[in-house]
Amino acid sequence: MTKPASPRLPFRNQLEELQYRETFSFAAAAAIMVLAATLLLGQFNQFLNKAKMAEFYFFTTDFKVFVQERYAYNQTFPNRDQMAHYLKQNSVAKELHYLTLEDYGVTDNYYWFSFRGATASDITGKMTLSPHPVTDSGSIIWLCGDGTHADIASTPTVTTTINRDYLVNICQ
Repeated sequence: MTKPASPRLPFRNQLEELQYRETFSFAAAAAIMVLAATLLLGQFNQFLNKAKMAEFYFFTTDFKVFVQERYAYNQTFPNRDQMAHYLKQNSVAKELHYLTLEDYGVTDNYYWFSFRGATASDITGKMTLSPHPVTDSGSIIWLCGDGTHADIASTPTVTTTINRDYLVNICQ
């Protein structure tokens, strides 16, 4: 009885086949790691930009108090000159570490701030804040970005140009 011939493999021997499989496995693992790193880096950049926006929200806390006090005592909102005086007096440059305030203004009682980050992948754009007095309670409802509220019918005339992924839910 003769032994049946085994099918011829494209490899000359088992060692060559083993080297081929190891090389292919290594290349596949490297490709998977590169893909995972790319996805994680994108998520990490988004996380960093959200953290930078938190700095902006922290900065606006004092500004909102300024506007609310001005409205409580004078029944008017601050104009651009009063806004500039407040921002200069409170040294905005010291408060913002990751963003640079480039411009600001008031348009129809909508306060807007234009800022940029230090690198190309950072946040750059314009953010709006709008105070709306509630006559019953004397308080103010604040809208940021293109956010809406059930008691407020108006919409901002200056829109927010920041990527919505970086905004808190109330500002979207």
